[in-house]
Amino acid sequence: MNRAELQDALRTAQVPDDLYALPGLRDAHPALESYYRLDGHAGGFVVSIFERGGVRPGPRFATEDEACQWLYGELVFQEPRPRTLADGEEQEARERVQATLANVTALVRHAARAANATTTPYMLDTGLVVDQFGQESGTYLYPDGMPFPQRSLPPSVLATSDPRFPNNYHRYQVAQPFRVRAGIVAPAFEQPGGGVQFRAEPGLLAETPALLSIKWLLRSGHLQRMTSN
Repeated sequence: MNRAELQDALRTAQVPDDLYALPGLRDAHPALESYYRLDGHAGGFVVSIFERGGVRPGPRFATEDEACQWLYGELVFQEPRPRTLADGEEQEARERVQATLANVTALVRHAARAANATTTPYMLDTGLVVDQFGQESGTYLYPDGMPFPQRSLPPSVLATSDPRFPNNYHRYQVAQPFRVRAGIVAPAFEQPGGGVQFRAEPGLLAETPALLSIKWLLRSGHLQRMTSN
């Protein structure tokens, strides 16, 4: 498989074009918050994730075919049907989110006083509902339903090439507990911030993925996709 064949295969599998870049065929839009990218380099190929101005290099491969096959396997997999919560479960989920917000805020304030830290490790327990706006190549999650201005995201994250997810909005439930780094969102992009955010980090997980992303959390069973409420 070469990059042109990979692009055709990903489109056939309905993988959104804005989730990946294949230099020489198609580049990522500069406004994207995150995306996968497959590059040639001296002696082979590498798959990386570009996120919020940074680069997270992933696995390296000797051949283009190996790199393309790996990226296809990362992006195309069978997901369970999105789960829908009953009215009573939605209410319980909202109450749990409010408790999480209060808990994280208190922990971050304590970390700031005790160690001048702005974030703290935090366990996302089974059943907690989280969400995010943007590509699933990213690593940032938010408590379900947190107002958009409190996330300090650029308005460009609301654009999507996948009609299944209006406004590029994705909602999940934690299916297997995992640790993240929790913090308070700083103001940015003319947004006030002040909300809670979670960032998945390889060093906080029980297993180390080759390239961590929300897609990996879905594929590994840590997250389950939810319908929008």
